[in-house]
Amino acid sequence: MTAVGQRQAQQRRQWRVQPQQASASASASANASANANANANANANANANANANAGILRCAQNDSVKLATATAMATAKAKATANADSLRE
Repeated sequence: MTAVGQRQAQQRRQWRVQPQQASASASASANASANANANANANANANANANANAGILRCAQNDSVKLATATAMATAKAKATANADSLRE
């Protein structure tokens, strides 16, 4: 067999082997992609939960601030009324 014939025979053998290798490679690539998507989804869910928790915390902090402000204003108003009453006497 000539060198050209040998090369052609080798190429034919490679063509027979390559589809199987390509299929395994595509399958591995698909699995890697699926794993990457699953990890991305898990991270997105974790971030969403963290954001929700942070929102709840901010809401609770805002409620605390509102309560403290209302208490301070009520106390100041009561003191002002008491001072006004004492000045009238």
